[in-house]
Amino acid sequence: MAKFQRFYNEGKGDSIIALSRPFTQSLTKNHPMWSNERTAEALEQFGTLKSFVFLGIDKTDPQNVYVFQTFFSKAGPQTTSLILDKNSKIGTFRFMTTSDGIEELLKKRKMGR
Repeated sequence: MAKFQRFYNEGKGDSIIALSRPFTQSLTKNHPMWSNERTAEALEQFGTLKSFVFLGIDKTDPQNVYVFQTFFSKAGPQTTSLILDKNSKIGTFRFMTTSDGIEELLKKRKMGR
């Protein structure tokens, strides 16, 4: 997540692509998910990623979803998640996400567990 934060804040979508699984690097063959242009659009919408805290893994999902409490300069506090493959490459990435399992992780964080 620290590498993502650095590349995202610098607007380096091409570097984020290098962190991603090959089949998730693009939405379509000619439309990269993390192009510099799309990263600039996300920066415009959410702002810079100021901080993140790992909350845990949502085990209610069939895949291990890594969940973070994030703080963006424009969008404020969010719950962000991503899936990593066996080589620690990013699969799915969601700036804002929720599920029953994620809500449970947030409750545990608030209670200090």
